[in-house]
Amino acid sequence: MNGPQPPVVGKKHFFSWALRRPPPQISALSRSYAVAQPIPEELDMERDKEAGMEEVVEDCRVQHGELWNEDVKIHYVECGDKNGELVVLIHGFPNFWYVWKRQFLALAESGYHVVAPDLRGYNSSSKPKGIQHYGRCGVVSDMVRIIDGLGGGKPSTVVGHDWGGFVTWALVEDFPDKVKAIFVNVPHATVFSEAVRSNFRQMRRSCFKTLRASFGNTKDQPEDIDRSWP
Repeated sequence: MNGPQPPVVGKKHFFSWALRRPPPQISALSRSYAVAQPIPEELDMERDKEAGMEEVVEDCRVQHGELWNEDVKIHYVECGDKNGELVVLIHGFPNFWYVWKRQFLALAESGYHVVAPDLRGYNSSSKPKGIQHYGRCGVVSDMVRIIDGLGGGKPSTVVGHDWGGFVTWALVEDFPDKVKAIFVNVPHATVFSEAVRSNFRQMRRSCFKTLRASFGNTKDQPEDIDRSWP
């Protein structure tokens, strides 16, 4: 599927605390992290001519590709049997597809078609300007485009890590017919928001995200942040 494609629009739901607009005293840059947490525009991480390239990651050969959701390019890597059941791996913040490097080989050898996209705003995917492009509808529609374009629209298994876990929950709520099963390491956003409001222990443990978004020096992050980790 090449070139711009029509947008995918799902049902509108009241979104969770995780995607709500933060208090007005937070700076515009921090606000972009609170809503969708894209890599800052100052980090120009987009690479040209990446689609079709292959590389070996942790003994697994992966291939780079791209799909379009309207005017947003979604970069991804895939491996395994392209006729197998689709498994979509959604990364967290501030990661990108490479965070799944140690899962590729096992899933591929089990016969799955493994796809790990870069969320919009990250790595080699498009980074549209304006906080409005990083809301629930846009981010979830990107994942629907992945499932339709690479899995034939059949229900797929979706695995979400960190921020990607909230995206996974939103995907299964808005498009339950696209999802066969989910695996996440975060609670449902409604449960999480209630815990943050009412449980001091959870509130204390979660405050680091706000501090990181407000005061973290993201400009100094390495381009391949996951590749720099063991």
